[in-house]
Amino acid sequence: MRRTTVRLLVFTVLAGAVLPVVTATSALAGGSCHEAATDRLGLSVDAKGLCFWPTVLRVKPGQEITWTNHDPFAHTVTGLGYQWGSAGDLNQGQSFSASFTKPGVYPYACAIHPGMVGAVVVAGKVTSSGAGPVIPAVPPVTAPPVVVPQPAPAVVRTGHAVWPFGLALAAVLLLGGGLLLRNRWSDRRLRQPVA
Repeated sequence: MRRTTVRLLVFTVLAGAVLPVVTATSALAGGSCHEAATDRLGLSVDAKGLCFWPTVLRVKPGQEITWTNHDPFAHTVTGLGYQWGSAGDLNQGQSFSASFTKPGVYPYACAIHPGMVGAVVVAGKVTSSGAGPVIPAVPPVTAPPVVVPQPAPAVVRTGHAVWPFGLALAAVLLLGGGLLLRNRWSDRRLRQPVA
């Protein structure tokens, strides 16, 4: 019986150690896009699969572009140097729109998932590939404005919840502990002499 108890204990510890690793998603681990870059004409960008689709969007000056989050976790659209972008997190189904009047390249990224990057190319003559007109260089980046720290309001984040993994780990540990106690109780009962 002691061998069974040791096996249960080893199984419980291994399951508790492996479960978080197996169930973790790349979004919880920082995330990034591992797909090839895409280059398209259009007016919309989709955030899905930890990527911005298309990666490069080509538009004419003044056209409004809309970013929509299709992932089950939050993303941001943060322009280079924090000069433009979404005011906060975009949860699943939420959108953000912006337009650019000056020709140029406007790079952006997700502040939550740094590997999610993209760019809007604004040009008078829009072409479907990089063979278009000469585009001015990105303007120099200035430091973001200094923000005076203030107490933050209580925010409930549903997109980055880690509690399901903790709950699953607790369930595995409780199950293993229960089985361990059950076996000990059975061992004691078998050892008691029958009157």
